[in-house]
Amino acid sequence: MTPFLIVSDYAEGGSSVFSTYLENSSGHGLPFAQVVRVLRAGKSTNRLLQGLVDLVNTEANSVVALICHADGKRPASVCNLPVIRKILKHVK
Repeated sequence: MTPFLIVSDYAEGGSSVFSTYLENSSGHGLPFAQVVRVLRAGKSTNRLLQGLVDLVNTEANSVVALICHADGKRPASVCNLPVIRKILKHVK
């Protein structure tokens, strides 16, 4: 799996590539504060922004699962979350 990367005007995570949502020097994109609000809320009515939220959540859950695996599935309150347990089934 590819980690979440941002290079120039593109963001990539896993097998998905998105045009970045951040405002660039030519004025295209969204202000950083707006992207942060959407990520904090964890949802958006905008389909493209929701794709970014889903991508970030997927990457975060993957990292958490790998940490749980390395740390003996501790803390249990995090490592026993259904989404983390599902990922851990694929980690050897």
